[in-house]
Amino acid sequence: MVLDQGGIRRAMSLTSFLQMRILGSSNRIGMKLLVLSILFSPVLLAQSQPKNNQLEVETVVRTFFKGLNQKDTALIRSTLHPSCRLETTLEFGSVKQVPISSFFDMLTAHPGLTINEKIFNLQVNVDGPLAMVWMDYEFFLEGKRSHCGVNLFTLTRNPEGWTVYNVIDSRRGNCP
Repeated sequence: MVLDQGGIRRAMSLTSFLQMRILGSSNRIGMKLLVLSILFSPVLLAQSQPKNNQLEVETVVRTFFKGLNQKDTALIRSTLHPSCRLETTLEFGSVKQVPISSFFDMLTAHPGLTINEKIFNLQVNVDGPLAMVWMDYEFFLEGKRSHCGVNLFTLTRNPEGWTVYNVIDSRRGNCP
């Protein structure tokens, strides 16, 4: 069960009400209910946190792609960790690193060229300050599909929020 902030307040109010009612009761059932309500109050509060983290992580990823599709290097840079790495998988499992500066140069080298990377089927996993987003994509040049594949983003959370630490993708020319 995931509760929004209003749901948490209602759950906490109900818990407080039950605690007051039960404290006035001296039977064993009342004490069991009191213990259960105390135990489940933190659970209700904690359940809202993962959903918020998932939304925050997804927002950072979508901002990255907004910047990419607009060729806005400042917007992309705002999502990146200072040590961010961009990588792509090649044939036979080798991996090619792409320096951030080269990536930005590629984006800005042809100002009239229209690009659009569509992402879908996002799967967001969060564990404390670490997140991973796996997604399918299709990449279009001048409105024509160039290739497709999978993007894998690794993000870390620092005091300022979530940032993209690593991006790796696969590329296929024969897209379904």
